[in-house]
Amino acid sequence: MPGGVGDAADLTVGTAEAPAWSPGRPAVTALAVGFGPDDEVSDVVPARRRGRLVQITIAAVSVLAVAVALVAVAVSAAHRHASISVRLMATLTASGSGYSVAFSPDGHTLATGGGGAYLWDVATRRRIATLTDAGGVAVAFSPDGHALAVGGGDGRTYVWDVATGHRIATLTDPGGVGILAVAFSPDGHALAVGGGDSNGSTYLWDVATGHRIATLRARGTYPVQSVAFSPDGRTLATGGGNGRTYLWYVR
Repeated sequence: MPGGVGDAADLTVGTAEAPAWSPGRPAVTALAVGFGPDDEVSDVVPARRRGRLVQITIAAVSVLAVAVALVAVAVSAAHRHASISVRLMATLTASGSGYSVAFSPDGHTLATGGGGAYLWDVATRRRIATLTDAGGVAVAFSPDGHALAVGGGDGRTYVWDVATGHRIATLTDPGGVGILAVAFSPDGHALAVGGGDSNGSTYLWDVATGHRIATLRARGTYPVQSVAFSPDGRTLATGGGNGRTYLWYVR
C-alpha cells in the first residue's frame, strides 16, 4: 500500500490466517515506518495474536504539527516585537541641561531637572510649572505623585507640592555640595539624597518632619551619583564614581 503501509502478514503473530472481512467494512490500513503527512489512516487494523483478534485504534494526533504551530507563533511574536516603530514625539526646551527626568506615577506629568526644575503636561507638551531656577540636578516623584523632590546644585533638596507648586520642605546637605540623586522610599515616608561631596555620603530624611534620620557613608572618596530603594523599602542601593555599588539595610 502507498505511504509505507505493510500487508496483513506484517502485523500478525502466529500461523493463523487473517479473518475474512464482511462486505461494506472499510479497508484497513496500518501505521508503519515511512507514513507521510499526506497519507490517510483508516480506523482499525486487524491482527491475530495467539488466536485472538487485536483491534488497533489509531488516534489522528500529530505532535510534530503542534510543535511546528507553536514555533510559528513564537516567531510571529518575535517579529512583532522586532518591528516596533520608534519616532520623536516632542522636544521640550528649558534653560540648562537635562540632567534628570521623571514621570509622575499616573504618567500625565513629566518633571525635568537641569538649570531649573520644570513640570510638563505630557499630553499637550506644555510647561505647566517652574519650581525652582536654582539648578535642579535630580528629580523624583513620591509614590502617590503628590510631591516632587528636587536636588539642587546649591546643596539643598527641595520638596514641592505638585498640585499647588508650593515648597513644603527644604533639606540641606551638611556637605554643602550639589545633590546628584534623590529617591523616595516606596511608602513615601523617607527620602534618600546622594551628596555631590567627595566623601561618599547618602542622607536619609523624614519627609513629614524634614529631619535627617541617617547618614550613610562607605569607604572611599567619591560622590554619590545614584540612589534607589528596593520595592519593599528595606534595601537602599547607592552608586558612586568609584565603580562600586553599596547595599544598605533600611528599617
